[in-house]
Amino acid sequence: MFITFSTGDFENCCLSYAKVTQYSGLYKHIRYYQLQEISESCNMRAVIFYLKKRIICANPMEQWVGLAIKQFHKMKYPKHQQMKAMYSG
Repeated sequence: MFITFSTGDFENCCLSYAKVTQYSGLYKHIRYYQLQEISESCNMRAVIFYLKKRIICANPMEQWVGLAIKQFHKMKYPKHQQMKAMYSG
């Protein structure tokens, strides 16, 4: 299971989290992600990863989710990381 969306009138929501057993290299397939907050139509927080052929709803409190986001940013914005390192040292 990767995603479960509600089919409400206004927005789609994750209704459960994916059970990811192996996240190594997942960040290479992430096109983008978004954060889902609790609202009238969404009853749980989630990180929604949009991959080439699927969408994954993840628990933002799980360690692998933070690592995947961090690796995604390193890969997507490598020059920003280099500049940050230059000015922080």
